Amino acid sequence: MKDWNDREEPNPNEPEDRPEGMGQIRLRPIGACIFEVAIGLLGLGFLWLARIPLKDLFPWDKKAFALGVFSVFPPFFLMLYLSESHSQIGQVLRHFMVRQLMPLFRKWRLWHFACLSLCSGIGEELLFRGALLFWITRSAGWFAGVFVSGILFGLFHPIRLWYMVMAMAMGWYLGWLVAMSGSLVPAILTHAGYNFLTLWWFRRLEERERRITGSPSEE
Repeated sequence: MKDWNDREEPNPNEPEDRPEGMGQIRLRPIGACIFEVAIGLLGLGFLWLARIPLKDLFPWDKKAFALGVFSVFPPFFLMLYLSESHSQIGQVLRHFMVRQLMPLFRKWRLWHFACLSLCSGIGEELLFRGALLFWITRSAGWFAGVFVSGILFGLFHPIRLWYMVMAMAMGWYLGWLVAMSGSLVPAILTHAGYNFLTLWWFRRLEERERRITGSPSEE
């Protein structure tokens, strides 16, 4: 039986304000992508149960593609502004992302980020903006579909209360794109693009902070 006095010494390379054990956790790219694919399969199952044809979610046209590409930038630039601001919410956002979340991805490459972003964009959109939004819309209208699916999307990200609220707002934004276009294509492109750019940006901030503090790289 382990003695209470026989405790591991803290790692001096880990920031003191990081939650205990966070520095030892690492997400594996394959596991994270499989999780997002499973969400997509769940969405496909709900679509089948609700008898919503998959082809109805993907009416392809150039406008939907362009809308998805350009819609990446408003939320990303807002996040960029907040992460560099001296406001309280900006400092909380930056501290959490750089000190607590990004260390989970420290050994990931950019192509890992790209794969995860694509899987999350497709998987989560099939469930939240595909199955749930279209199912609710069919019985209660677009407003209810966007509103309720956005709330459920926020509840799916219960990392912090403020993070959940931001995810909820993002859910409403993505739902609005679907309501405008009648297609999942803009939401998938926006979701995937935003996730990739966000991970890339906070990876840069984390590396910059580690250079400033002199923390060793974990390659």
